[in-house]
Amino acid sequence: MRNIFRHSFQKAGLVRQSVCCLLLLFPFFLFSQQKIIEKANLAYKYKQFAEAAKLYEAAIAQKNNPSSTLHLKTKLAYCYRMNNKTDRAEKLYAEIVGDERAKSKTYFYYGETLMCNGKYEEAKKWFRDYLILEPNDKEAALLLANCDKIKSIRPYFPYVEIKPFAHNSNADDNAPVAWKNGIVFSSDRKQGIKLMKEKSGWTGRDYLDLYFSALNEDGSYAPPRRFSAKLSEINKNTGNASFSADGKEVFFTRNDNVLNKRKTYNLQLYHSVDGGNGRWKKAEKLPFCSPNYSFMHPAISPNGQELFFATNRKGEGGTDLWVSHRHNGAWSKPQNLGPAVNTPANEGFPFVDQNGRLYFCSKGHPGYGGFDIFFTEKDENGQWKTPQNLGPPINSPLDDISIYLHADGKSGLFTSSRDGGDDDIYFFQALDQPPPEQTLTGIVPISNDDPGPFVNKKPPANQAPPTAQPQTPTPTDIPQQKEELLPEPPAAPELPIEQQSNTSPDAPKEGATSQSGNIFFEIPQKEEQTPPQNPGPQTTTRFQPNTEMATANSLFSFDEFMQGAMQRNLKAGQVFRLDGAVFDPNIWQLTPRVAKRLDDLIAVMRRYPSLQVELSAHTSTPGPASHNLELSKNRVNMALEYIIKEGIAANRIKAVGQGESQPLNHCIDGVACSMEEHLFNQRLEVRILNGIQ
Repeated sequence: MRNIFRHSFQKAGLVRQSVCCLLLLFPFFLFSQQKIIEKANLAYKYKQFAEAAKLYEAAIAQKNNPSSTLHLKTKLAYCYRMNNKTDRAEKLYAEIVGDERAKSKTYFYYGETLMCNGKYEEAKKWFRDYLILEPNDKEAALLLANCDKIKSIRPYFPYVEIKPFAHNSNADDNAPVAWKNGIVFSSDRKQGIKLMKEKSGWTGRDYLDLYFSALNEDGSYAPPRRFSAKLSEINKNTGNASFSADGKEVFFTRNDNVLNKRKTYNLQLYHSVDGGNGRWKKAEKLPFCSPNYSFMHPAISPNGQELFFATNRKGEGGTDLWVSHRHNGAWSKPQNLGPAVNTPANEGFPFVDQNGRLYFCSKGHPGYGGFDIFFTEKDENGQWKTPQNLGPPINSPLDDISIYLHADGKSGLFTSSRDGGDDDIYFFQALDQPPPEQTLTGIVPISNDDPGPFVNKKPPANQAPPTAQPQTPTPTDIPQQKEELLPEPPAAPELPIEQQSNTSPDAPKEGATSQSGNIFFEIPQKEEQTPPQNPGPQTTTRFQPNTEMATANSLFSFDEFMQGAMQRNLKAGQVFRLDGAVFDPNIWQLTPRVAKRLDDLIAVMRRYPSLQVELSAHTSTPGPASHNLELSKNRVNMALEYIIKEGIAANRIKAVGQGESQPLNHCIDGVACSMEEHLFNQRLEVRILNGIQ
């Protein structure tokens, strides 16, 4: 959960003396709980969330005053949110909302955190509960509506490959832009000004600075170095650079030198010009800035006449996008871009391409939970159109921000916190067709409930990173899977049928995400151990590809299973079970889990326009056979209607309701079985009707 002011600087001396001394010079046990709480509250007040979190954790651990624990946990959860520790925040909010004393805002923050973790149905409940108490909160109403709009988001780039920047660090690396023969970006890695003896209270790391990484002749990037000592200041954040078309002007964000009314240093916009010999002149603050507001994320237009930026001046919501025009070297009074662009939530990180399109990030427009990247352009009347979400794989449930596009409009860079919570830089290249060959290391294919791929942060040591402006498609180790994002299936050896094993003591829990980004769903052993009652020609087959996609303990997600099937020629007669496509008892309406699996099938059928399939619904045996047959017909018809509405021709799908006629285990009428065993027979299956060569 990003706060757009994440790197604001606090009053010098005050918190540094009162908090840092406590953390560095004295162990916690020398202080009473009340003393620790006082220090924590001081750090919290001045947005030093990393220090505050440590102090609140220590105070809660002492448990000397149980009556104050709720208040401390609430503040600790907020600190976690502000530093993108959404898993910790979710766990803590789950405890807090169970207390009747919890404040209403806690419901909102819990819903927001759940969205960032991809749990949209759960998030809706807490937004609804919050709106009962706070019915006039426009942002909450917006986020609640967005939870239902996620399924309508489609990828803007039909085919795209994404690779991480080879020099991403364990800190924040963000806001990349192309400059001369390399890229300039912001980072709080441990390579800043040597005189920086303080740490940023917000993150607990070094302050942000600008870095430059040159593009080598072999297409790799050189290790980053500081961009300019002239533009940096000791113990202040410097970042978010934007260059003029000729590269001789730079606009950037830096903390102010003037205290505001709250005794903190807000973010301001600065401007510098190239003085020759690779030296930048002293930076000057732009005249329309004010110490009482934050001004940040500058984006100069290609013609150099418009400067877009974000500020928390009074507007549509938290932070809005504004623009100032340059006339004869002077900047005009900034104008708010209006409600078409700005929402009651936060917008930021604008970028303007060669055609005048405006790209930016937003939490208010329909998206996946954190910040998503959108674009808009003006209509024939000069008004901004409704922004469009770039969709997956550019956007994910966490924060995706600060996109930069090259002149071709099909390649560039962006920032995402999808891999581990800290910001990282990624290159992307839109393709006209799928790459001819791809490997499967460390991916999560895209689905409605999991819209962002989690890619490995660092490529193999012998793999050159992508160039700044790649012109031809190249193989990638990060395939994307959602509708047209499915890769071209290369020839592959016969895929062996693998017995499933759940015996590993380190086996992940269902729904857990591994370090490589794979989301696991446990596959019951019974399916391979017990033959079907009526074998016939239809058998449910599970493929385990001989690739790094398979996990050591033989657990894998349905998406990986589908990906594995696509690495070979699909043959007529093959039958696949849509794992996880579970209906509510005696109900034929589609559940989110069923819709998710149908979306996977739709993606395959869009990828293979000639593919024809049979979709069959099966039930368990409890209840009259006639009832179960009718139930299965209703379910498969609902699924068929859903698929057709997504644009798949009806003549490509045959729908069959099988009722209880084809159980996969011994649970037939008259046999005592557990509920789990009965539910195992409830399923949707897909049979390939024609082979795909």
